[in-house]
This record gives sequence, structure tokens and C-alpha cells, in this order.
Amino acid sequence: MMARLAWALSIFFFVGIAHRVLRLYQRRRLQAGTSLSNSGGVTLLVVVSSRCAICPAQKNVVAQLSQSYPSLQVVTIDVERQTEQARKLSVMTVPTTLLQAADGTLVHINNGFVALEPLARQVEGLMRCESRGREGIS
Repeated sequence: MMARLAWALSIFFFVGIAHRVLRLYQRRRLQAGTSLSNSGGVTLLVVVSSRCAICPAQKNVVAQLSQSYPSLQVVTIDVERQTEQARKLSVMTVPTTLLQAADGTLVHINNGFVALEPLARQVEGLMRCESRGREGIS
């Protein structure tokens, strides 16, 4: 019984480490100069696939979010049609959402489906930081 528990905990531990390594790898690749948008504003990149069962639900969440935040630029990449772009972004799961600040800094990477509330908190937090930055410049 204890051996099974130790085995399960070690698997959980290594999966957690693999997840963190993937996010770090994605973040470093994107910080190396890959810009998600030329708008100069907050950008939400949504990576989806036509074969993905949960991707339509993620697109629906993003559509609701874009109505709430009209200044948010949304870029959608279909991995089957835009394979090279997905490869450059180091996307390994769909859906994946990436949130980028106006200065090009990647702030959030979400591998897998993200519900409206957590995604809205991420966008709201970043937009609040962006508006504070602009107020400081004025």
C-alpha cells in the first residue's frame, strides 16, 4: 500500500515538474522576440484545432471575453492551418491561450481549457497594469 502511494506521489511530482518546464520553455521561446500582435495593446492568442473537442467551448469563452473588453486584441491560430506559427509558439496542447502585454511581454500561458472567470481575471489584471503604466507616463 505504501509503495503504491509513493509511486503515485512520484508520478504526480514528475508530471508537475514537466508542466512547469513546458511553461518555462514556452515563455522563454516567446520572450525571445516572437510578437503575437502589432497592435501595441493587450493581445490574447488562442491556439485551437478543428479536431479538438473542447476548442469550440474555448472559442466561445474568448468571444464572450472580447465583448467585455473591446480593446483586447484576439488572435486565433488553428494548428492544422497555421502549423508553422504554432510550432514557433511551442504549443503542445490545444486549446492554449497566451496573454501578452502591450510591450510584448508574455504574461500568462494557459495550456488546456480556461473558463471565463479565470481568463477574465488575467485580462483585467493585465489591463489594469497597462492603464497604470500609461498614467505614470502622462
